[in-house]
Amino acid sequence: MPMDQGFSAYEVDSWCEAIDQLHDYAMRHAYSRREVEYAVGRELSRWGFLGAPHPVLQMMSRAVESGYAFALRDIREGSYDREIVQWRPALGRTRP
Repeated sequence: MPMDQGFSAYEVDSWCEAIDQLHDYAMRHAYSRREVEYAVGRELSRWGFLGAPHPVLQMMSRAVESGYAFALRDIREGSYDREIVQWRPALGRTRP
């Protein structure tokens, strides 16, 4: 699909609704909503695209928050324990 092709308001609203539903699910199952919102807000503010229209910013923020919430949940539930020790070997060492 060409980048300059316009999308109807209905299409954009549908995407926003789908992201809102994903966000609602992710945040209901997040360990810490505040932690997710803080981390994503910090990263998006560094990104520098804050001049976008509010609906676009909200859609992007909710999409990123959803992914962050799912990733944080997976880490806290131990889904990546082996990988974390490979990425950060010092975490795998036993302490005296």
